[in-house]
Amino acid sequence: MSSKSCRRRRSHPRVFPSPDRLDQAHPAAPSRPVLIPYREARRAFDRHYWVTALREAGSVTKAAAGAGINRTDLHKRLRLLGIKPINPRHSGKWE
Repeated sequence: MSSKSCRRRRSHPRVFPSPDRLDQAHPAAPSRPVLIPYREARRAFDRHYWVTALREAGSVTKAAAGAGINRTDLHKRLRLLGIKPINPRHSGKWE
């Protein structure tokens, strides 16, 4: 199978807004974007990512292997994020 057969073909060209409309907000968009500090957003993402990975994998070893990182590095990240198993006897539930 060639790599070309796996590519999706676009049935219509992309339509970009004209340059004079770029500064106009979308009618459904809030008047001001709500931003949280980057570190807070990153921590929230990391926490969600690792809790989901741990629930899916069932163990730190499998989650680390799936994410392509070292198990001991994952343990450090979990400690920094305050993520612990709800039941230390591997219930598969993480907080």
